[in-house]
Amino acid sequence: MIMSNTRLHVLSALFVALFLVFGSANGFAQSWPEEQLPPEQRGVDPLEDPAWMLYHQALMEMYQGKPDASKLLLEQLVREHPQHSATALALRALQVMALVNPRTTPDEPAWDAQPSLHEAERVSAQARAELAIFQTIHGIIVGGELCYLLDCDDARPIVAGLALGAATGLGLSLLLTQDGLTAGHASLLNSATTWGFWSGLTLGYALDLPSGDAYVTSMLIGQLGGLGTGALLWSAFEPTVGTVAVANSGGIWTTLATFFLLGVFQLDVSDRVVVGSLFAASHIGLVSGALFASRYPISRSRMLLIDAGGILGMLLSTSTIAIIGGDVDSRPVFAAALVGMLGGLGAATYFTRAWDLEQTGAQLFILPTDEGAIVGLGGRF
Repeated sequence: MIMSNTRLHVLSALFVALFLVFGSANGFAQSWPEEQLPPEQRGVDPLEDPAWMLYHQALMEMYQGKPDASKLLLEQLVREHPQHSATALALRALQVMALVNPRTTPDEPAWDAQPSLHEAERVSAQARAELAIFQTIHGIIVGGELCYLLDCDDARPIVAGLALGAATGLGLSLLLTQDGLTAGHASLLNSATTWGFWSGLTLGYALDLPSGDAYVTSMLIGQLGGLGTGALLWSAFEPTVGTVAVANSGGIWTTLATFFLLGVFQLDVSDRVVVGSLFAASHIGLVSGALFASRYPISRSRMLLIDAGGILGMLLSTSTIAIIGGDVDSRPVFAAALVGMLGGLGAATYFTRAWDLEQTGAQLFILPTDEGAIVGLGGRF
């Protein structure tokens, strides 16, 4: 059975790290007479020896999953302490690293196939498939909207319009992405299309458009405008999928918070004002979420967990009020939903604070002594 690249890279890193551990232990365990040591090592405590400190730091970088940083430290050791006894071990470690991690082609990432939160995402076939599926559905909706505007009154033109829309959405999404696209790119285009639909719907209601055709036209313009806006945003910023997820969540939760606040205060306003407020809140949340994620990167997986915490908190609080006899449209229910939502989001954010950390929980360490070295294992389990 062929081992996956990720597992192979992990085993390779562990192999190099174990070599560093046992090599360091062997180096400290040797009892060279003082006169046989290089001049720079005579009378120097191993705990304060700069060469051994570099070696030990390289070891720790390797166990924290940072082979490139470890390699730089080993090369610094060889360059700055060419006659030191630790240099021989460093050279051997570099040879092992070259064996287990040979240079790769530009299309084959080294060590870790998953980019960190601060790295550019890579092109993937899955992202292209996600875009194709979503835009196929979008094409069906556009076909239905156009058929409504053209007053299709027979099953044949309706079915033909839906099929043509689906084919157009699928064909264009595949044709225009032949070179592939990243998960962030696909998510941005799909999300922008969805928010464009929402914008056309809510803005059309807030403006009290005079007819059904005007409403459908507003939604159609919103969808196509959203898709175009997504393309422009990608060319300008190239956000990651995590940034898009945070922006989406910001728009959703800000809209819900505004709705709950309107329910708490029970303001005597028209439905147009309510829908207009939701339209404004969603866009404020989108922009705020995107700005926040640009400063504090969050992965999509962590954002999903935070969203789940908000949903759970909202359901627990509202169900509690409903069980004790509160009315569905009462202020306590809206207040409980708002408090539960914010509490759930806050709790999930706190409990997932280590979700995106790149360091592993377990770490091996080595402590040099006069008679050799002590090797140990520590971390959070």
